Amino acid sequence: IQGGGNTGNALTCAARLGLKPRIISKIADDTQGRSILDELQADGVDTSFIVVSKEGTSPFTYIIADSQTKSRTCIHTPGFPPMKPDDLTESSLLSALNGTKIAYLDGRLHETALVVAHEAVKKNIPILMDAERLREGLDDLIKVVDYVVWTEAATVPKSLVYMLLRLPKVKFVIVTLGKDGCIMLERTTNG
Repeated sequence: IQGGGNTGNALTCAARLGLKPRIISKIADDTQGRSILDELQADGVDTSFIVVSKEGTSPFTYIIADSQTKSRTCIHTPGFPPMKPDDLTESSLLSALNGTKIAYLDGRLHETALVVAHEAVKKNIPILMDAERLREGLDDLIKVVDYVVWTEAATVPKSLVYMLLRLPKVKFVIVTLGKDGCIMLERTTNG
């Protein structure tokens, strides 16, 4: 049993590199939730902005790895009840963003992520989004971000160009290619 997920991995990496990341999320007061808190705190991630629900379940994923086909299958169970904008007070949001150099979004909990994104935009905090794949609310979120990482793309070159044309605020887009790295397309300012 090990922590993970896009946000958990990104913030743990940032903390291990000496940065002071903060996470805004929601867990339940259950075994998984306590494990999530313990592991993030041990790695140096500020968890003081995590909402802990007295009831419900924390998010978790079973990952089945097949060594013969070199593939994996993820069975995800989202946390319940999910985080809603009302779970994050204005003062907590402002404290979480105070001194922030970049906001990272993973596309989950899109309603709350949009509230965080709009406040980040007001404060001129750049936003990096690991969009991964199509999710509910992605269209609204992706319009306000500065940098996009995308995992699923049918044709990589067309997808990158399409995203830069469709999202005039985005400075670059990246499509990940698993063990083969990634491809990045950056917007130039000289036309």
